[in-house]
Amino acid sequence: MANITQILGTDSLSSSRIILNDNFSELNTGLSAIEALLDTGNQNLTLTGKVISGELEVFNGSIKFAVTPTQIISNVEAKYTADVVLQKGISYETSSSPGSGVITIPTINQYDESTYFIDSTSLPTISLFAAQDGREVTFIADGGSVTFEVNGANSPIVGHGTTDIVVLQDRTITLRYYGSSWYVISNC
Repeated sequence: MANITQILGTDSLSSSRIILNDNFSELNTGLSAIEALLDTGNQNLTLTGKVISGELEVFNGSIKFAVTPTQIISNVEAKYTADVVLQKGISYETSSSPGSGVITIPTINQYDESTYFIDSTSLPTISLFAAQDGREVTFIADGGSVTFEVNGANSPIVGHGTTDIVVLQDRTITLRYYGSSWYVISNC
């Protein structure tokens, strides 16, 4: 912070020139320090220390990332290049629920949920579409049995032989997609 010397009402302007010059020099030094951190032309802020704030929001027309005292919200993909350590549980959201299962399977790369309740009356047999590599999805049979085609018209399910997989009512199958195939992670 700039150390500004006050000019008193009894001081003359000519005798205060050194004080004025020193004050402007202090301000210039302070502004230079800010300018070293804040590139206004490119709108960049460069810090090497901590940012201490009650909340943080990255905004570009819509909120991309926000940190509040109670949660972190991100509506963009997060990529971690180191281990992720969770000290609490994970909650998965679903767009459907028991008794109101989905009646269409997501199309290619459109698996937005981690869990899908499948309405067995509308979808008694399913041939899964491709997904992003690494996508893991749990399907729950709702209202009756659901048959997953191992070699259906779309992406195959490998690692389970050549027999279609029947998932009984209220049972699950969890699959993970890699390359051009779904792999069975668990089947209850």
